[in-house]
Amino acid sequence: MLILLLACNHTDVHYLDPNKTGPLPMIKVEPEFLDFSSVQFGQEQLQGLSIRNVGDEALAVSPLRLEGSTGFVLLSGAAGAMLEPGEKVPVVLSYTAGLEPEVEGAIQIRSSDDLLPTIDVPLWGESLIPALEVYPPTVEFGVLAVGETMQRPLHLRNVGEGVLEIDPLSIPLLPFVVQENAGWSLQPGEVQTVTLSVSAQAVASYRSSLQVMSNDPEGLANVDLHTTVAGQPIAVCSADPTEISAVFGESTLDGTASYDPGGLGISRYEWSLVSVPAGSSAVLDSPHASQFSFSGDVVGTYVAQLVVYNSADIPSEPCEVQIETIPGSDLWVEMYWTYGNDDMDLHVLAPAGSLTTGTDCFYGNCRAGLDWGVLGEYTVYVHDYPGIVNNNPNDVTVKIYVGGTLSWTDTRSITVEGSYNAFATVSVPDGLVTPL
Repeated sequence: MLILLLACNHTDVHYLDPNKTGPLPMIKVEPEFLDFSSVQFGQEQLQGLSIRNVGDEALAVSPLRLEGSTGFVLLSGAAGAMLEPGEKVPVVLSYTAGLEPEVEGAIQIRSSDDLLPTIDVPLWGESLIPALEVYPPTVEFGVLAVGETMQRPLHLRNVGEGVLEIDPLSIPLLPFVVQENAGWSLQPGEVQTVTLSVSAQAVASYRSSLQVMSNDPEGLANVDLHTTVAGQPIAVCSADPTEISAVFGESTLDGTASYDPGGLGISRYEWSLVSVPAGSSAVLDSPHASQFSFSGDVVGTYVAQLVVYNSADIPSEPCEVQIETIPGSDLWVEMYWTYGNDDMDLHVLAPAGSLTTGTDCFYGNCRAGLDWGVLGEYTVYVHDYPGIVNNNPNDVTVKIYVGGTLSWTDTRSITVEGSYNAFATVSVPDGLVTPL
């Protein structure tokens, strides 16, 4: 008759020969499977099993044999043993997580148990491998001015399954600097953002490499860094001619000779009037052009300023040019007023002339000037033209030039709309002015 003994562990299954009598050795191995799961890359995990003699005769166990991945190592209990009934021997194994996410192996146990002479204990190991992602892989700071500071973010992400250990960052070459640099431990999916900055006092092109060392099996990651430090461009400005007739004359403002010593292009021109004579309402028609014409609306000194920008948007020091406007005829009369919400018209009457006739030089007939060719006494009026009504007092200034020289000026308050206000008479050619 065949007797079958069965227990939950497969190592307990023994088939007994009914013809064999007397004491027998019987082997029992626990546990029947070793699971080294969720081990961080590079770390070691220990587990153990026991080999027990559950029979009633001594059990001889041969030296153990390890098969499969080299990540498994037998640390103790591998030499074999002679086990008396009830005696057991512990076996300790280690698993070191490596580059393979999953590995398998087995411990082969041979003994004097005739019914189970060989038992294989399966082994399974899981390595949680971290993986570093650095973005952007190249950090471009662009073109900077001398002494200017620029910052850029750098993102470090753990795209692996294990914990990513990042060492303090290392940049071997100034002027690049890492603002936060203590080293980090990142869980899977976690991102660490650091700030990189650069500033230099010397004009040059700078390159370096940010070195990121971690426990990523790929090892060192390099991030290329680059910036160019440029100097200021040079604004070169001129006016031709520098002396023109007021109103009718033109001067060419020219900035085309401006340049950048570092070889960058000039990308922008910014012209402005920094000084004008009293009463002038002159504007620059093309303040962003490299070259254009300018006219002054009253006699005096105009100062134009040019600032140029290179392709890195770095401005130059200002360049200034001066233009003198002079009276455009032997008798030259100018008028301006204080408040713009009003309309004042200048009238100059020829000797024995009448207002708003052919002997009156005013806006209706004298925009290009008149040549009466008559010597004598001229009369200057200001008309508070009612096209724009302002009943508040408005200060009006009149200047009279004879032979290119300022002979007389006065400022008077005018209030009455539609009124003609006589300011002075002027004798030509002697330039004698008589206030009225």
